[in-house]
Amino acid sequence: MTMIARVTDGLPLAEGLDDGRDLLDAEMYKQQVKALFKNLSKGHIEASRMSVETGPYVFHYIVEGRVCYLTMCDRSYPKKLAFHYLEDLKSEFERVNGAHIETAARPYAFIKFDTFIQKTKKLYQDTRTQRNITKLNDELYEVQQIMTRNVQEVLGVGEKLDQVSQMSSRLTSESRIYADKARDLNRQALIRKWAPVAIVLGVVFLLFWVKTKLWNLLYHFQPRILEKLFSCNRIMAAEPVKVDEFRELARQALPKMYYDFFNGGAEDQYTLRENEEAFRRITIQPRVLLDVSSIDLSTTVLGYNISMPVMIAPTSRHKLANPAGEIATARAASACNTIMVLSLSSTCTLEEVAACCDAVRFFQLYVYKRRDITAKLVQRAENNGYKAIVLTGDSPRHGRREADIKNKIIIPALKNVEGLLTTKFVNGGGSNLDSLANSTRDPSFSWEDIGWLKSITKLPILIKGILTREDAIKALEVGAAGIIVSNHGARQLDYCPATISVLEEVVHAVGGKVPVFLDGGVRRGTDIFKAMALGAQAVLVGRPVMYGLAAKGEYGVRRVLEMLKEELEVTMALAGCSSVKEISRSHVRTKHDRHLLSLL
Repeated sequence: MTMIARVTDGLPLAEGLDDGRDLLDAEMYKQQVKALFKNLSKGHIEASRMSVETGPYVFHYIVEGRVCYLTMCDRSYPKKLAFHYLEDLKSEFERVNGAHIETAARPYAFIKFDTFIQKTKKLYQDTRTQRNITKLNDELYEVQQIMTRNVQEVLGVGEKLDQVSQMSSRLTSESRIYADKARDLNRQALIRKWAPVAIVLGVVFLLFWVKTKLWNLLYHFQPRILEKLFSCNRIMAAEPVKVDEFRELARQALPKMYYDFFNGGAEDQYTLRENEEAFRRITIQPRVLLDVSSIDLSTTVLGYNISMPVMIAPTSRHKLANPAGEIATARAASACNTIMVLSLSSTCTLEEVAACCDAVRFFQLYVYKRRDITAKLVQRAENNGYKAIVLTGDSPRHGRREADIKNKIIIPALKNVEGLLTTKFVNGGGSNLDSLANSTRDPSFSWEDIGWLKSITKLPILIKGILTREDAIKALEVGAAGIIVSNHGARQLDYCPATISVLEEVVHAVGGKVPVFLDGGVRRGTDIFKAMALGAQAVLVGRPVMYGLAAKGEYGVRRVLEMLKEELEVTMALAGCSSVKEISRSHVRTKHDRHLLSLL
C-alpha cells in the first residue's frame, strides 16, 4: 500500500491503485492510514520520518513540507529500502506536481501518479537485486535514528483522553458523596466542633479544583482531537447492521461537497423525503402456518437470472466516493450475482467496467444534441457486452440541486465522452453540473425519436423516469422492453410523487406486457417486498450503494446488497412466501385500501 497526502488537511493526493486487492483487512489498514493523516493535519507530528508498526506490517512515512509520503511493508522488509523508495516518490512527485499541491480540491487529484508508483514499486520489490543491495549499503541517512512506534500508540490519544474523562467522572461522583456528607456535618456543627466541617469542605474544594484543572487542560490543548479520533475509531471498528447506517459512515468518510452531491435532492427535497416515507405508509399483511423452510429469492430480468430482485441503479461519478470507482461497484454486483446499470456519467469508462468482471451490465443513456456521439456510445456498449440500454427520460434539463450550487461543486470530466465532447463550461459561480448537462443534452428528444434509437441498436431499451399511466402507455406504443418507475432519486423535479405511490398505477397500465421495475427510496428488505407486492419485478438501489462504496469500498457495496437480500428473505418467511413468485397484492395494504375498508 502506498499513499500520498497533503499535510495541512489530510487530503489524499495519490495512491497505488492496484495495491491491497488481496490483502486481508485492507480496508482497516486504509482507515488507519487516513487516521494517521488526520493526526498529521492537526500538527501531531513526532518526527518527519517515522515507522509505525501495525499487526504484521509497518507504515513508513516521510513528511516533507506540505506532503506526507507513506507506504506499508512487511516487517521483514528493510527499513532503509522503504525510505529510499519514499525518497524516489517524493522527488518525482514534487517535480511533476509541486506547483499544484496547494490548489488540489478533491481527493486523489493526482491519480495519474499511480503509474510512477507502480513502476517504482517493481524496482524495490526484490531486495536481492544489485541495485537494491547497493542502496542497502548506501548511508543516505542514519535509518537507525528513525523512531519506531506502534499504531495504537500513535492513534491512542483517544484512549488516553477517554481515561481522563472517566477519572473526571469518578471525581464528580465522589465530590457529590462528600458534598452530602458535608451537609450532614453542617447540621451537626451546632453541637460539635467546627473542625470536621472545615476538613470536609477543604476536601470537596480540592476535588472540584482537580476536576476543573483536568478539563481545562484537556480542552485548552486538544479541543477537537477527542471527537475526531473517536470518529476515526468508529469508522474503523463499526460494522453496520442495517443499510442506512452506511449513510453516517459515508458522511464521516467524504468531504462535505461530495457527501452533499450523493446525498442531496432537488430544491426543498420534499420528494427525497417522500421516496422513503411513502414506504412507511404501506403495511404488510402476513400469512401464517405455511411452509417457509426454504426461501427462493432468485428471479429473472430480461431473461438473465439474478440471485435476488435487487439491481444497482445508475449513479454517476463513483470515484468521488472511492478511488476504485465503478470497478469496485461492478465487482460487488458480480459477487452478489445481480445486475449493475452503469451510468453514462461514470468515472471509469464503459470498457474498463466491462473488462473488470463478468457481471451482467446494462448501460444508462442520455441523448446528446450531437446524435453521432450518442450513436457511438450505444455502439460501444453493445460491442462490450452490455445487455440493455436504459434511456433516462426525465432529464431534458438538469434539476436544481441547491447543495451543489452552494458548495460550488466542480465535477471531473466525463470519461466516456473524452475526445468526443468538450466538458469545459463556465459554471457561473455555482455548480458546473448545470452548465455541463444543459449545454450537451438534447431537450428536444421525444417519444417520436425512440424509433431512431431502436434503429441504431439491437439491444432492448428500458425507459427510466416514468411516473404516470399515460407515459406508461406511450412506452408500450414505442416498443419499450421495460419500464423503470423513477423520479431520478428526487434529484430532478421536486414535489413529484414518490415512486412507490405510483407504481401500481403504472403496473395496471402496462397490464403485464413488459416488466416494470421500481427505483427510489428502497432502504429495507420490507421495501422490496412491498414493491413486488404492488407489481414490480425487481427494484433498483442507488444511494445505499454509494454510501457503502464511500464507507468501505467494494466490501461496503457487497454488504449493502447482502443486507437487503437477508432482510427480504426474513420478510418473505414471516409473510408466508417461499419464493418471490408467491408475493402478491394481498400481502400489502396501502392508504387507499384502508380508506375503502373504512367506507365498507
